Amino acid sequence: MPNSTESYSGGAFALVRAGDFRRAEELLKEATKRYPPQHTLFNNVSLPSIRAAIALGRKKPGEGIRELQRAAPYDFTQPPDVLDGATMYYRGVAYLELHSGNEAAAQFRKILDNPGTVPIGILRPLSHLGLARAFAVTGDNDKSLAEYREFLALWKNADRDLRLLHEAKAEYARLSDSVR
Repeated sequence: MPNSTESYSGGAFALVRAGDFRRAEELLKEATKRYPPQHTLFNNVSLPSIRAAIALGRKKPGEGIRELQRAAPYDFTQPPDVLDGATMYYRGVAYLELHSGNEAAAQFRKILDNPGTVPIGILRPLSHLGLARAFAVTGDNDKSLAEYREFLALWKNADRDLRLLHEAKAEYARLSDSVR
């Protein structure tokens, strides 16, 4: 449906992924006019998730965390227009960018520990990668390497040209070399 929350959220997420933050914000402004504050999940989960993604794209992780504060009570109640676990995932990424490994690990762990609430989807394997990076920040190399191995096993059939896969393999190799 062209004017549904799913359309606005999906369009805004696509624009964020494409790096067009200005147009994503314009779409969010239009959506906030259309959906009043009583539209609880859209206003307290979808909008903060998209705004956090924009903040992260602009290298403002603290702003991303602030955007997601009001979404915390809804972490396990994802509306249909947001990826399951998006609030926790973006919060984890923001903490990683702030080099707050323990806080980041807690967010990624919530996704991985709740498969019934955050089912199979892109954010589950990405949470293994986030957890690997979080453990690396905290200096827990054994746990970090284990999470990298888990991520790489899950993505063993992924397109070999994926930038994220190259990054993960390089990070794993560097960490493996450093603990030898």
